[in-house]
Amino acid sequence: MKRIISLVLAISLILSLFTVNASAALPPGRYGDVDQSSAHAITIADATAIQRYLAGYTDLDYDRWFAADYDHDGEVTIDDATWIQRCVAEMDIPEGYGGGYTRYVSIGAFYASYNSGEAAPGTPVTFTALSYDNSVTFEFMIDGAVIQPRSAKPDMTCTFDSAGEHTVRLLAYNSDNYRREITMPYVVAETESTVFRIVSHHSENANYYDTLLTARAQYGTEPYTYSFKLQRYHYRKAGESPQMYDMPRGLTDTDIEAVQRFKSLGGGAEWELMYDERNEAYLYRDFTADSSVVIFRQMLPLNGANYIITIQASDAEGNLSEIAQVEYRNDLTA
Repeated sequence: MKRIISLVLAISLILSLFTVNASAALPPGRYGDVDQSSAHAITIADATAIQRYLAGYTDLDYDRWFAADYDHDGEVTIDDATWIQRCVAEMDIPEGYGGGYTRYVSIGAFYASYNSGEAAPGTPVTFTALSYDNSVTFEFMIDGAVIQPRSAKPDMTCTFDSAGEHTVRLLAYNSDNYRREITMPYVVAETESTVFRIVSHHSENANYYDTLLTARAQYGTEPYTYSFKLQRYHYRKAGESPQMYDMPRGLTDTDIEAVQRFKSLGGGAEWELMYDERNEAYLYRDFTADSSVVIFRQMLPLNGANYIITIQASDAEGNLSEIAQVEYRNDLTA
């Protein structure tokens, strides 16, 4: 278990629901294609790009830097430019040089055992990366320092010594050593709160289309049960507080039609369509011991609408926790 000393004091908290899947859209790459041409052609311009980079005239972003490592030694040197020139001239190249590589790195979620702002100094916090590929390896950094070197271990536990703001960075590598980087701003609270509440939640892919939302309560009397309420909400404007969405509203007629159609086909049995005292519709998953719920993409219109999910827990004595609220956006690109 590592101990990290905080230097910067700040408090911020933004709760949002997302699955980490952006690299799924990246096409394969080709060593030597430094300028990332659409045809993946290797030309003398690629060798020139390396020479300019080494001379300090230009910079290479990660994609171009990785492609420039023609001999796969983990460095970009003048040798790589020379090998590319030989390739263009159709001269002999050592076996194993050049070729293609996969740019997709499977990371389904990256989350902490306590949401940002929930843990105090002295509380162990575990950061976990979820991958669907057993070949992926992981490196964890905090504030620029390597805390856990690259290994197959997908989680890291650390204890912060003082309150403040940190940057937690995950570096995930696929079997071709292509790297994917995910950054998590993380705030350590000044004092520990023992109020019964939802201390963490995260989302991951339930399958290709749907999202699994999981919550964790603490500071009540175990065992806990959990409820989930899904509503529309007014999109937050610049300058408005992100701490609490105080303008949830009922589902629209279009929402209700989509829900009813999905349920008529046997889907979403755990969700119940209900109406509040204002006769506004919402979806509700009543208290059960299951701390997770599936948000079915086909249960709602694929129109990019914004929703809010309110999570609450109940403990063994019947006490209700403080609520946590999570944004959800339903569209084809989410």
